[in-house]
Amino acid sequence: MKTKIILTTAIIVLLFIGSCRRTDSIANRSVCNSGSNVQQMFSSADVTHAAKDMIYGNSVSGNWYGDVAKLRTRKIVLIPFLYQGVSVNNGLTEELLRSSFFSSNTGSIRDYFSANSWNQFTLAEGGIQKTYQNVYTAAAYNNATYSDATTNPQLYSDALTGAAINWDALDVNHDSQITEDEAVICLLTPELNIVTPSGAARTMSQQISFTDPNGMFWSIPAGNYVAVFGVASAAFSDGVNDVKINASTICHELCHALFHIKDKYFAGCGTGWTGHFDMMSDNCSFSNMNIVDKIKLGWTTPAIITHAPSETCYSFSPSIATPDALVLWDALVPEQYFVVEYRKRSAAPYNRDNAILEDGLAIWSVNENGIIDGPKDFRTSLVDGRYGSEGIYRSPNYQSGNSHYAGGETGVLLKNIGCANGVCPIRFIRYAGENYDTARLIHGISAVSEAGATMSVAIY
Repeated sequence: MKTKIILTTAIIVLLFIGSCRRTDSIANRSVCNSGSNVQQMFSSADVTHAAKDMIYGNSVSGNWYGDVAKLRTRKIVLIPFLYQGVSVNNGLTEELLRSSFFSSNTGSIRDYFSANSWNQFTLAEGGIQKTYQNVYTAAAYNNATYSDATTNPQLYSDALTGAAINWDALDVNHDSQITEDEAVICLLTPELNIVTPSGAARTMSQQISFTDPNGMFWSIPAGNYVAVFGVASAAFSDGVNDVKINASTICHELCHALFHIKDKYFAGCGTGWTGHFDMMSDNCSFSNMNIVDKIKLGWTTPAIITHAPSETCYSFSPSIATPDALVLWDALVPEQYFVVEYRKRSAAPYNRDNAILEDGLAIWSVNENGIIDGPKDFRTSLVDGRYGSEGIYRSPNYQSGNSHYAGGETGVLLKNIGCANGVCPIRFIRYAGENYDTARLIHGISAVSEAGATMSVAIY
């Protein structure tokens, strides 16, 4: 069986340190059949506190998404609403919403985040409006200031006014404001005769004000996230009694609203640099979140290792089930590092990551000095473990000259020196152009083997 190596890389600076280049002979190397459990590894002694704070997201620069994003329990409030002139869909019931969003072991929205966080994060029910809230037509909220109804604060004010939600229970500090750390407001509305219901997460430019059924005034401060989800007829026929909840789009938008993670796609459906390996690049096929974002959110703190004096075998379980990962770091390039995980597709009935062609070793390269925001500098490619060509690998969605990345290379070089006994070396390097002989080797993987439920990897 061929072993797949998945390369997920970012923009890399050029370094000319040829004297530090390591030999790549594989004559005496053999496949690891077992290895040290990465969850039981400790970081290398020479990894600085500053590097740990940056990688784990504890420093100001390393905390990409803010402190609110790191809260372990977050509440959302679900408010069904109807634009004027849109027919009522009787299938959108309180029971359906509670089951779809908050039930356990059913493939619910809560289950998605529980699985991705290895039960470190809980999505909690903050309230569900039992009946539709009526608002004006969508066109009424479009004007010279707001070309999209979902960006108009008045839509949310109208949809929330009179909603039978226990706002007092959510208002922890009793200031008559519902801030996003207390609850994120999510609106849902029927969308008829469409296959894929849409969604959006918005930060409002001004305060959202509304009253409850008792006439009490409430507000959501400007700058806080709110979300809107479309639902559709499951049969795409009558649009009256059947509802389809588009879970992948909802999870994608909640990654915005709950964790402040930005989009990584160019045109949707895996077209971004993280491809099918990340929900924020591909919400069409129900991808999982990427390992780097999970580290930044505090859901796992993998060991950080520097150069080993010789090859060391490590054992990885699939990261879809366990927080197995390893960070490879080098003091000479302290703001750039690699993260390694064993990416494996989940089985039915959830079928997450089903757009990934094969299971394999995922190698992420992170540049904390990324041109945009660090997490958007990832790129993805899938390389056969028995590759027959050499060169700098690019994302399959690579767009030469794209302004965001200036046509930069991935910075990962595969050298075709042949495979022996199943050993197919891969080099993690900082490079000078595409000249392997002047490139500085940072880390390498020389052996990958799958045995049962684990993958064993030799790293040097």
